[in-house]
Amino acid sequence: MNREIMLAVGFSKELALIDEGKCPRCSSEIDHNFTDELSQKEFKKSGMCQGCQDSFFGPPSPAPTSFISNPTVGHVLAHAIELKRNKKG
Repeated sequence: MNREIMLAVGFSKELALIDEGKCPRCSSEIDHNFTDELSQKEFKKSGMCQGCQDSFFGPPSPAPTSFISNPTVGHVLAHAIELKRNKKG
């Protein structure tokens, strides 16, 4: 976070809250229990708590699943492979 820029554009109240260990959006104490590394990085940029990050950006996305582990995709892929095998024989 660039303090000089933040002050220049009128965010002195928000900077004061951050200096007090509070979220600049909701003024709650920061507990540093972030859900993931991306949320920790955002905190370093904006000072926002996890709750405010979630309401602003949406909740964190679940970890991506494997293409094959998706039951629907896996079933369709297995069926396509079987059709191809039957076509050859």
